[in-house]
Amino acid sequence: MRDYKYIDGYLTKLYEDVYPQPPDDGHTAWAKESIDAFVRVAGYFNTVLDVGCGQGFCQELFNQHQKDYTGIAIGEDATIAIQNGKNVFYCDFS
Repeated sequence: MRDYKYIDGYLTKLYEDVYPQPPDDGHTAWAKESIDAFVRVAGYFNTVLDVGCGQGFCQELFNQHQKDYTGIAIGEDATIAIQNGKNVFYCDFS
């Protein structure tokens, strides 16, 4: 049987480092530019997993390119994203 005490300790430490990332114009402009460039170069993908997605603001940016978006995050941002109807799940990447 596995001993998961190290995972629990890791998650406890992870939660100490969570901070809110409300959308801001600069961050959104940078994300749009990056996503547009990435889709031009590697547009053959259909789905996106946004790990640490904050409030899920990139969902619209990927949806504009007809990409299916899923985000995961923890903390207050994840709760806000879910309440706002984003395709975001409250979980961490582990």
